[in-house]
Amino acid sequence: MGPNRIECSSEPRLHRSSMIWLERFYARVRLPFWIGTIVVGFLPFVAMVILIYSVLLPGLLGIIIASMPFFFIQILYWQFAAKRARKQIERLNEYSRSISQGNSAIGLDSLYGLKGELITWALIAAAVIPTYYSSTLQHYSLSVGQILLTALPWVYYAFFEGTFYWVWGYSMYSVHRMGKLPLKLKTFTQDRTLGLRPFASTSLVLTGIYIVAVGFFVLSVVFQGYASLAFMALFMGLFLIGFALFLFPLLSLRKKLLQSKREELAWIGPHYTRIMQRLKQLDIGFLDQRLVTELAAVKEIQSEIQRMRTWPFDTGIFVRLTAILLTVTAIVLSRIVTIALQPYA
Repeated sequence: MGPNRIECSSEPRLHRSSMIWLERFYARVRLPFWIGTIVVGFLPFVAMVILIYSVLLPGLLGIIIASMPFFFIQILYWQFAAKRARKQIERLNEYSRSISQGNSAIGLDSLYGLKGELITWALIAAAVIPTYYSSTLQHYSLSVGQILLTALPWVYYAFFEGTFYWVWGYSMYSVHRMGKLPLKLKTFTQDRTLGLRPFASTSLVLTGIYIVAVGFFVLSVVFQGYASLAFMALFMGLFLIGFALFLFPLLSLRKKLLQSKREELAWIGPHYTRIMQRLKQLDIGFLDQRLVTELAAVKEIQSEIQRMRTWPFDTGIFVRLTAILLTVTAIVLSRIVTIALQPYA
């Protein structure tokens, strides 16, 4: 489906989204969203862990219970973050519709569909079971059925993680798709980003959501004792790709800005050249004041065009993202150094 085609979300399709269904369920039973996330997301996970591990792996139960605050925060965060990402992209879609030619907008049907959530959930669950077995259960004599049973709480846990990553990932992709729409840009005299700053702001929010999600994951893994040098290097890499995640959705908008800047410079360039040629034909002592004034005006316009942004964000947005990533990277690097120096302590 092309990026400029309008898709209409139907009510039945909305019902296929677990995210929308849960929000409506919370509202129907008059539960605040945060309480609903605990009742539906966290409590069943805790109940499964206690019931299954108290029978099959009582030795691991205490370790898992000690890590419950991290799991609690993660499950709540995934549901709140998915809701925030969806709201952000819906608002941005309305804004892109308002500035697009022909009032066109991208469709968000896939965002509300259950298919993407299930695929993401299945991929995460497929990674969780073998990883969990190889890192935790390999020293226990368990049958295949018992292994699958012990993985059941984590598969349930992974559903909320899968929903979050699907909503977040599709939202990032949607920013990119919106940038390909035929947009009616503002003039450079109105806005140096030509009215495209909301796209960068949304990309920044979504990138921040990703960084926090990875941060929670790092904390939970470190708390459980898996803070090896390889793990920490991997985590630092996940944080550093935040820059790429921030910039990728904006590439299509950068092309529009560069094209607009080239067009404006191509427009003002001949005027500047013409005035300079006329000035060269005059004696330096008898300059036409009108030409001098016109030259100053053209140079000012040219200077304004040169100050047009080639990315749809100002310095403040980039500084905030850089500060976040550098802070997180410094924390992870300090942990890497600590681990590396442990043999020499």
